[in-house]
Amino acid sequence: MIPVDLLFIDGSHDYDSVKSDTLLWEPKVMRGGTILFHDYDHPDTKRWLDERYGNKKEVLHNKIVRVRK
Repeated sequence: MIPVDLLFIDGSHDYDSVKSDTLLWEPKVMRGGTILFHDYDHPDTKRWLDERYGNKKEVLHNKIVRVRK
């Protein structure tokens, strides 16, 4: 497997889909890599990302979340 250094996730916005996408792709991102999530302003997306990353995430323009591994 080739490690990913930048991942942009913009899939379905329901809680289970965001969670599933995260758990599927997060392990493929190399240490020091970045994961970007779109639509943080969607309630289910926000809920999952807040649960998963807490204060270890950066919110950009109230729409994008950046997580560094």
